Amino acid sequence: MTDWTSPDKYKFYHISRHAELVVLKDRDVMAFVAECVSIDSTPGIAYFRDSDQTFLVYIVDNPDGIITKKTERVLLWARLSGTELVSGYRWVPYSYPTTNPDEYYCRPLREVYAPRVTYDRTSNQLHLWFWTNVKADYNGTLYDEDQLYPIGVSDYRQHVGDEENPPKCKRVLCYAVGHIGHYYVYGGLFSGFEGIQRNNDEYDLCPIFTCPVIITNMDLSGEGVSVESYPGLITDGWYDAGGFQGFQGFQGFQGFQGFQGFQGFQGQAGEQGPTGPQGQNGLPGGAGPQGPPGPTGWQGPTGYQGFQGVQGWTGCTGETGPTGPTGCTGETGPTGCTGPTGYGDTGPTGIGYQGFQGIGKPAIIPIGDKWRTLYCIESPDVRFVDFMSYTAEGMEDKLRVDPLFVQACEANTLRVMSVSSTQLERGWLGAKIIGDDIVFSRKLDKGETVNVIVVGIRKGFKDVRFTESTEAEAIRQMRKWM
Repeated sequence: MTDWTSPDKYKFYHISRHAELVVLKDRDVMAFVAECVSIDSTPGIAYFRDSDQTFLVYIVDNPDGIITKKTERVLLWARLSGTELVSGYRWVPYSYPTTNPDEYYCRPLREVYAPRVTYDRTSNQLHLWFWTNVKADYNGTLYDEDQLYPIGVSDYRQHVGDEENPPKCKRVLCYAVGHIGHYYVYGGLFSGFEGIQRNNDEYDLCPIFTCPVIITNMDLSGEGVSVESYPGLITDGWYDAGGFQGFQGFQGFQGFQGFQGFQGFQGQAGEQGPTGPQGQNGLPGGAGPQGPPGPTGWQGPTGYQGFQGVQGWTGCTGETGPTGPTGCTGETGPTGCTGPTGYGDTGPTGIGYQGFQGIGKPAIIPIGDKWRTLYCIESPDVRFVDFMSYTAEGMEDKLRVDPLFVQACEANTLRVMSVSSTQLERGWLGAKIIGDDIVFSRKLDKGETVNVIVVGIRKGFKDVRFTESTEAEAIRQMRKWM
């Protein structure tokens, strides 16, 4: 049985802490609350775009560790649909970029006091304001993990200094912008607080914020800063190790009014007191801090490289140069014996083939009122191309390649060369070949049409590339297409 009178138990009194509610749609409500949680969360947190954990979006930089502490105010989120708690509680992550432009690390928003959250459904943006405590000598404008000053849950006086010691921390106001997206979420759950979704691979509406910036941060080392102007620290309650304080009793009834006493003699007029000294002029207010720059937009995906152009035929051999000058006449040799006269008809004059000029494989078709010639695209290897168009029924994340096309190509040579969607507002859509399926980077919406181009090496031609030929073969091919 728990000993609630033991002084080492948490006896922490909360003041004015309540959930910030964000209304989404379809009776969905998301709650944000800063809580001093006394239980551990599941390790790390990660967001994926697919259940196979192929397309990673966000992940903690220490996925095997518990990075929330029991004495820190961690910002949590949960979602209510209708009258049931669907997901939560999990800690709220904020992201910061890594060296990989396609991945982002995330960490929990901790030491959060008095958060206020608003949601703009038009732009799908969350706006978060909250207070936190930082080290007294920190004057930056970034929510820096190394500069946070957790105050714990007791003995706050030691942090604010006294006549002999300077303060150790100060309160600052922070701001962060975020959005809500559909992700497969893993980790970050607190045992005992789970809703209907108790697993770590649930497809859910999840919040993610950018790294917060500090809006107000007083420099305590500046001239004119006094004890009276020290901003102090921010907290949400106090800790009492000696037991709970009893509730104040009800106010008693007002007693009956007593009899009016006799009027006393009028006293002598007192002397007028001296005029008090004039108060000091207040310090002039400093210039407000410059507003934070807006977040940088996501970088779009790099497009596929186009096919290399076809190399032209080798040009014809140039004309033979002019005959050189005639050499000097040699000495006349001795006259030989006269041979017999030969008989026979004169042979025919020889005829040689004229060198050929290159020509592409043509297709001549009527276009308008004239016949037009189109030419084929050549490749150093032998490939087949299949153009596919599919209208989704909703929630599909893969599409089967035509079995006849698979049989016509070498195994493991199918590739997606292009993919496009009619749902431009959904953003970028990626795809790749896994087995005989085209796997998309997200689930498709009902009525969404996707167009996919798939290429593969023709069966029996896997190792064929830049095959050597002879001039005679080139002549035969040229005559075929002339």
